[in-house]
Amino acid sequence: MQEIFNQIITDIQHTAWQELLSVITQIASVWYARKNNILVYPTGIIGVLLAAWVYVFISNPPAYAYGILNVYYFAMSAYGWYNWAIKNEVEEDAYPISWCSKKELWLGIGGFLLIWLLVYFLLIKITNASMPVLESLISASAMTAMWWMAKRKIEKLVRLDYQ
Repeated sequence: MQEIFNQIITDIQHTAWQELLSVITQIASVWYARKNNILVYPTGIIGVLLAAWVYVFISNPPAYAYGILNVYYFAMSAYGWYNWAIKNEVEEDAYPISWCSKKELWLGIGGFLLIWLLVYFLLIKITNASMPVLESLISASAMTAMWWMAKRKIEKLVRLDYQ
C-alpha cells in the first residue's frame, strides 16, 4: 500500500500545474452539475481551457482531438451558461430540465454519428493520433452530451417513469 501511495505522490509532483488546476476545477464543475447549479459553467470553462492547453502544448505527443474537444466544451459552456441564466417573466428558468423530444433525440444521434465520422476522418488525415477510432468516439459522445446539457436535457437509453 505504501508503494501505491508513493507512486501517487510522485505522479502528482510530476504533473503540470495547469493539469492539476484543470482537474480540480472540472471536479468542481461536475459537483455543480449534479447540484443543478449554474456554477457548473464558470468552473468548467476554467478547467477545459487549461485542459486544452495541456493536450495541445504540454502532452507529448499532442492529443489533438481532446484539445479540440475542450475548445468545443468552452463554446458549449458559454452557450449553456447563457441558456441557464435566462429567466422568463415570472423568474423561472426559461429552459427547465426536460426530456428530449423525438426530434432532439434524433438530431443528437445523427449529430453524434456525423461528428464521429468527421473527427475520425480529420484524425487519420491530418494528425498523428495514435487511437483515432477511440478518440473520435469519445469526442463525438462527449460533444453530444454537452449539447444536451447546455439545453438542459436529460436522456438515457431506457426511460423509467415511476408514478
